[in-house]
This record gives sequence, structure tokens and C-alpha cells, in this order.
Amino acid sequence: MDKSGAGKALQYIMTQKYIALALHPETWVDMRRMDYDSLIYPGLVQPQFLNPIFGPGEWIRAMVYEYNEENRNPENIPDNTPAVRLKTPVWWDVAE
Repeated sequence: MDKSGAGKALQYIMTQKYIALALHPETWVDMRRMDYDSLIYPGLVQPQFLNPIFGPGEWIRAMVYEYNEENRNPENIPDNTPAVRLKTPVWWDVAE
């Protein structure tokens, strides 16, 4: 299968998975892993009232740690402010 055929297959698979798992957090994990690719998720656009810390083409990368984690494990928590944490790449999104 050529590259465009593989892309169409992946688009179909991810669309069907999104439909099957509607409202489940795993759909966001998939979108993040696919780097919010508009070829895989056609029609995907940033929301109108997106958090102002995000510029055009920027998407949420990670979630803010729960506050009890900050209290119980402070030496292992990086900057947890939303402006930093929401843009922090996860381990598979960082160049080695």
C-alpha cells in the first residue's frame, strides 16, 4: 500500500476509534500521539475560545498535575503552572 493509502487507512481507523470512544480520554491521547494531524483528523480546528496561552497551531501536550501530587511529591514535580505544564511535551514528543 502506498503512503497515501496508508494515510487514508489510518484516518479511517482513528475516526472510527474516535466515534467508538466518544467522551473517553483515550481519544485525546490518540490525537496527541498523532500530533493533531489534520490529515488523520480532517476538519480538526482549534476551538474559538481556546485558552489564550495557546497560539495558532499550538495544542495541549500534557495535563497539570493534581495538587495533592504537588503536596506529596514536591521534589519530583516540575513547574506545574498551566502556562508551562499544558505546553510541556510528553516523553515520546521530545527529540533525543
